Amino acid sequence: MRSRSIPQLAKPTGLREFLCASSEDFKLVLDEMGGLHLKELIDGHRDAVSCLVIVGPEGGWDESDRQLLREQEVPAVNLGTRTLRAETAPITILSILQYELGDLFPTTQP
Repeated sequence: MRSRSIPQLAKPTGLREFLCASSEDFKLVLDEMGGLHLKELIDGHRDAVSCLVIVGPEGGWDESDRQLLREQEVPAVNLGTRTLRAETAPITILSILQYELGDLFPTTQP
């Protein structure tokens, strides 16, 4: 059974510093301009114990941010044709990840 943890909020920092300080074994960035299919990326990371999901600002990423994310090998993911706002995208992606990776439903009966 996976251990439970409460997400922590940190003070604002620059994207480069944030990426350099992250140590999760599964990372992705939501990008409205394109990217991998989420299902393909999830299938390659089903054994991950930690995940970093990066959601961009309202209005999208600029090209310098995209370049930095590529340099740090953070794969871009597109959730399809529906445009999500910055406050709804995290709820959507976390719900999908919890469902796909088994976090919403216990793997054993109590």
